[in-house]
Amino acid sequence: MFVRIENGGKRPYKPPRDIKVVDTQGNEYLPLDTTQSNFGLDFGQEIPPDGTAPAPNSPAEFGPTSGALILYRLKMQSATDNLPLQLQVPVEGKQEPSTITLDV
Repeated sequence: MFVRIENGGKRPYKPPRDIKVVDTQGNEYLPLDTTQSNFGLDFGQEIPPDGTAPAPNSPAEFGPTSGALILYRLKMQSATDNLPLQLQVPVEGKQEPSTITLDV
């Protein structure tokens, strides 16, 4: 998937490495390493206040989605039968992650 992160906070934001995709059976998938790609989200790079990922003037920002790539390898059954999938994003200071239902 391609994402755009806008840091509207007052502190730098580091995207959590454990953003996971979860299916209805509880199978969890973590992102693959795409840092060697000019389009992959760099989980080690902080996003400054009022900054964005992908970075301005980067290949990913100029791509058709203007988003950074987060790549997952799912089992076929998760992608076809165990729907809907959810993207779970850990939130600093909270026990429960922020959850987004994915339309695949």
